[in-house]
Formats: sequence, structure tokens, C-alpha cells
Amino acid sequence: MIASTSRICRAPASAARRGRAREIRPERRRPLRGGPRRAPLPARPLFPRAFAPIIPSTLSTPRIADLFRAAALALLPAFLASGCASSGPALGSVIPQINATYSWADEQLAPGDELEVHFAEHTTYDHTVVVRVTGTASFLGIGELRVAGSTPVELETQLVEKYSGTFAAPPRIHVQVRERAARHVVVMGEVTNPGPVVFDGRMTFQEAVGLAGGPLKETALLKQALLVRWVASESKQRAWMFDARERHWGTAEPLYMQPDDVVFIPNTPIDDVDIWVEQYIRRLLPFPLLVPVGGG
Repeated sequence: MIASTSRICRAPASAARRGRAREIRPERRRPLRGGPRRAPLPARPLFPRAFAPIIPSTLSTPRIADLFRAAALALLPAFLASGCASSGPALGSVIPQINATYSWADEQLAPGDELEVHFAEHTTYDHTVVVRVTGTASFLGIGELRVAGSTPVELETQLVEKYSGTFAAPPRIHVQVRERAARHVVVMGEVTNPGPVVFDGRMTFQEAVGLAGGPLKETALLKQALLVRWVASESKQRAWMFDARERHWGTAEPLYMQPDDVVFIPNTPIDDVDIWVEQYIRRLLPFPLLVPVGGG
């Protein structure tokens, strides 16, 4: 009986041990095959680095990814336009074409000039006129004539023709410049001191920009510099856009300015030169500078 009792008592103890073992068995963690668990790889970015400021490098759900992808495609044209402004042709390549339109001579008359008109046989007709900002002057007995851009000799010929009907014989007329007004080139846009600079005989593009204080390094878009000029031989206004960065300044032939030229250094890209000149230059400059004095 004692032995049988001993066997009966040992059986529950063994079962209890097996029960405890079964209870802790689910908590065991087996190592993965092939070694310890490796760290997860970083998610691949969906967009180029250029969009990093506006798009996160990882996205949590495909739906959000689609939304950001659509937004990036919508912003792409504006991004490209802001960072990829095209350059005009190099300064050296346009200088021969622009200099071929140079038509200024020191003796040409301009607004502000004061002229004395002398008649050899009819001294009572002697008088003084001032060339107006419109390029015209009012003469005794015949009214207004366009004189700016002409030389004194050319004006004399014009006056003889106009006065021929006043006298029995064509008069002898002499025109003398009593006082000559200052000539100017206008430099506008991203320069230190925008406005007119005095034209004194011979002036290059670099000298004109330098007289205006030089370009503003932070904002001047020199690769799209603009020159607007009235071409008297063609009786029209022309404009050239070119890359005026300093790397192009070492040209064999300088770009020469003439009075009433307009130089503009923008701070934003220019897409269409003709439209830009019409919308901005014409609104910023007074009328006489836009239709210069020698223009027909």
C-alpha cells in the first residue's frame, strides 16, 4: 500500500511539471534562419532631390504617394522656369550687328540745343530757336520742323527750301549752335543708380553700365541684358538681347552706345523681347526717348 501510494503521489507531480513546461513553451523565441534579424532597408525616395524642400523623402501609403506625385508634376513647370532661364547670345557675337546701326555724329542736333538762324539778305528774319523734347523747333514764318538728328548743314538746306516761297529768290541761311544740350544714354533695371548717364563723345556698353554704378550682383540677370535703339536709317526701333556677363567682356570690338540708347538689366527672365519692350520700356520712359529725334 505504501508503494502504491508513492506511485500515485509521483504521477501528479510529473504532470504538473509537464504542464508548466507547456505553459512556458509558447513564450520561447527561436532565432531566424540565416543569422540574426537585419535592419530594414530605407524606403526609396519617389522624387528627385530637387523637390526635397516640398516633398518628404518617404511616404506612408500609395494614395498619399499619388497625391504628392500629382503635386510635383504640377509644380515642375514653375520649378524649371525659375531655375533654367535661357541666355541670350554672347555679347561678342552681336556686337558687329549692333555697331552696324551706329549713326551718331557729334554735330547732330538733339533736344535742348539752342540754335541761331541768320539770313544774309533778310536780317529781320534772324531768330533763335530751341529744339524741343519732341525733336522739333518752331521757325519764324514757317512753323515747326523736325530738326533733331539732323546736322546744322542739313537743317540749312531744309530751311532754304521752306523759305523759298517767302522771298523772291532762295535766301542764304546759316545755322549756328549757340548752346549744345547734354546727350544721354539711359541705363535701367538692376544697377546701382538707374537713370540717364551723360554721353560724352564715345561710350561703350561697359562704360554706360559703370556710370550707372554697375550691376547689382544679387539680382542682375546679365545673361539677358537688353539694348533698345532707334535706327534712323530704318526709321524704326530695334532691340537686342544678349549675354553680358563679365566672361564675355573681353571682346576685340567694343559695343558702342549712342545718345538715346536704352540699356536694361532685368532681374527676371525675358521670354519675348518685343512684347517686353512694349509693356515695360514704353511705360517707364518718356515719349521723346522712345521715338528718338532722328526718326522720320
